[in-house]
Amino acid sequence: MNRSTLSALLLPALVLLSSCGEEAPRGGEIETVRTAERDHDLEATDAHRFGYSKPADPFLHDAPASWREVPPAQFRDLNFLVPGAGGGADAECYVSILQGGGTLENINRWRRQMSLGPFTDDELAALPVHDVVGRKAVLVDVEGTFRSMSGEAQEGARLLGVYAAFPAFGLSVKMIGDEATVAAHRDGFIRFVESLALNPERFGGLAGGGAPAVDEPSTPTKPSGPREHSDSGLSWVAPGHWEAGRGSTMRVVTYDVPGKEGAQCWVTVLGGQAGGVLANVNRWRREVGEAPIAEADLDSLPHLRVLGRDSVFLDARGRYQGMSGAPIEEARLFGVVCDLGDSLLFVKMVGRAADLEDERSHFIAFCESLST
Repeated sequence: MNRSTLSALLLPALVLLSSCGEEAPRGGEIETVRTAERDHDLEATDAHRFGYSKPADPFLHDAPASWREVPPAQFRDLNFLVPGAGGGADAECYVSILQGGGTLENINRWRRQMSLGPFTDDELAALPVHDVVGRKAVLVDVEGTFRSMSGEAQEGARLLGVYAAFPAFGLSVKMIGDEATVAAHRDGFIRFVESLALNPERFGGLAGGGAPAVDEPSTPTKPSGPREHSDSGLSWVAPGHWEAGRGSTMRVVTYDVPGKEGAQCWVTVLGGQAGGVLANVNRWRREVGEAPIAEADLDSLPHLRVLGRDSVFLDARGRYQGMSGAPIEEARLFGVVCDLGDSLLFVKMVGRAADLEDERSHFIAFCESLST
């Protein structure tokens, strides 16, 4: 192909492309290019540019100067590395806002992490008490073999922890490390705990202390109805205000809560592993729109003592959609999975979050009343 032929082919294409943009100004050459006049603040943050603000920090505190604050992580709303004694490994200290479970359940979870047996109510009552964010909180100080969520064992470990119960959540402060390091920082830990305050910008009225929690050891809820029995061999005591309800034939029993539309509690037993504890916890989480958790996270959930076994307790909120029935907006779900070895026992309660606020302690008492 010669040059004149190539030019003849390209010329129409160039004319077409030139016509796709804005029409060229008439009357001469372009001398200047004008841009829109805008003020650009090169030091402005994204919050200023796009109109959003970072949520307020959850806590006010006075941590020891030698502690190094690190970014928050899952289940850690405040997170510190504590320098090791004598050049040893650093300890960890962190503050967590927990949903679900009471004081005894969470402290026994810590004891399991330290390879120790559970406390009774009487042993819990004998623990020392400190003021934490306007609450009376028990102090745990134990030594043993610490097992992390990954299963890694740390012998010669020590755990310092306090737990304060609020109406809608629990506040946990823990320090974990080798015995010498935790011993060296024990006084600093106590001062840090006593300096903690809820940030009013984040918690509003609760920052002043709030109403007493229903699950504190001084005011336990006891089942109030007669003991019921079923053909499955289970027996229990239901709260006196619950009424027998209608549900699936797969259920051992179903209860309704009068005056609280849609609020219902039921018990199911399935043979085998029925998918396992984790799969069923994540199924419940999906029903309220929460993301699934990993196997390693199960131990971070509260546990109840059901039929003599430590059982995972889920307290979740969201838009509930079960396998049937209309969805419940702004719902709350309580769920317990008890591994019986050859079967799984499930206790589940759903309803509107506002209606279940007063039912949480009754649900726990009902679960703990189950026997064979």
